[in-house]
Amino acid sequence: MIPLLFALVVAFAPQGEEQGPAPVSLDGLPFPPHGRMATQAEQGRPDDPVLAEFEGAPVERFQREWTPGGFLRVRRYVERDAQRRDIDHGPDWRWYENGQVQLKRTWRHGRQDGPFIDYWESGFVKSSGVFVRDDKDGRWLGWHEDGAPKAEKTWKLGRLDGVEREWFRTGVQRIHITWKDGVLDGPYRVWYGTGRQSVDGRYSAGVKDGPWTEWGEDGGIATTGTYSHGLEDGRFYRRDGSTHEQYEETLVLGVLEGPRTVFDSQGRKVTAGSYSKNRPIGLHTTWYPSGAVRSEIEYVDGVATGPAKYFHENGRLQGEGNLTAGKREGAWRYFDADGAPDAAATGVYHDDAKVP
Repeated sequence: MIPLLFALVVAFAPQGEEQGPAPVSLDGLPFPPHGRMATQAEQGRPDDPVLAEFEGAPVERFQREWTPGGFLRVRRYVERDAQRRDIDHGPDWRWYENGQVQLKRTWRHGRQDGPFIDYWESGFVKSSGVFVRDDKDGRWLGWHEDGAPKAEKTWKLGRLDGVEREWFRTGVQRIHITWKDGVLDGPYRVWYGTGRQSVDGRYSAGVKDGPWTEWGEDGGIATTGTYSHGLEDGRFYRRDGSTHEQYEETLVLGVLEGPRTVFDSQGRKVTAGSYSKNRPIGLHTTWYPSGAVRSEIEYVDGVATGPAKYFHENGRLQGEGNLTAGKREGAWRYFDADGAPDAAATGVYHDDAKVP
């Protein structure tokens, strides 16, 4: 019986045709082999010989189930545990309602253990790999329903360990990421279905670490900067996906520390100023879409405090005075767009209200 079982195990492994050098994927590595159709031998037959023993022990029970259409649906071997419950032990084959083979695997005392292969209803192989006591182990491959490569992963006793790659059905690569003992660790690259790159970065012990860039589907940079142990560190550029505003800022271990400039969707300055510990400090300037200065305001420890000026879009002064905790305090002068004094607004203010 052992030679027969060995033959079944060998049949589980997908066989590729020799076609010369494999085509190269977007990450510069060869594609996995194209998926294949299930062979006639893999389809199985209702009258296939029944094993009398498995791995030297007599088979306790053999079960078969049939579809309403008369096709074989399940062919499995079981044994009884200490509580006299049926548990899988031996080859386990399944079929679709149309008679097409669905999967083949092996159980040992209730745990998946050994080669595994399943199929699409079309007959193409869907995925293949090896289980070790219920844990995926080694190289696993997956295919789309038409046989195009879908995934390539390396496992170490149930944890991803090594390079993981995936592809769209079109053949365009989707990801190239690296795992170590179940945690992201190494290059991290993602692509859109068009083939444009979406992400290029790196993880270390499960967190982003080092240079990191993200692109929009239009090919424009959405984010670029550097991470240190999972925290943004250094100069960053971002583009908001909904408002399309753009940001240039400096961070130290995830905290805003230094200059920050915001641009609108056309690349025109909206606001600029410095930050310390995520709080605005010093002079902050805002601009009209025309490029004219809109305001100049001093900040202390995150709060607008000190001299403040506002301008009409034609460049003439609109108002000036002092702010305390973001509110007008003391004497304020106002002017219209022609430069004439605005007597109604000019005066002394307290707690942002004009004193009568």
